[in-house]
Amino acid sequence: MSGDETMFGWTVGGGVEWAYAANWIAKVEYAYFDFGTLDTAGVSTFAAHETQSIDVTAHTVKVGLNYRWNAR
Repeated sequence: MSGDETMFGWTVGGGVEWAYAANWIAKVEYAYFDFGTLDTAGVSTFAAHETQSIDVTAHTVKVGLNYRWNAR
């Protein structure tokens, strides 16, 4: 695989929001991304040909603060 190929995967996550005042909302979100395994091949210092398998995953956490206009 070269560096310009597209990898497809899946994601799962969730979040919560809390309206702690009439116009203010705090939130936190979490997401896990999994794009499978990337197999690489190359030449190393100690071996004539070396391969590696790399799990391509990511975790994200987002924290936010929203202001709601015209709250009733």
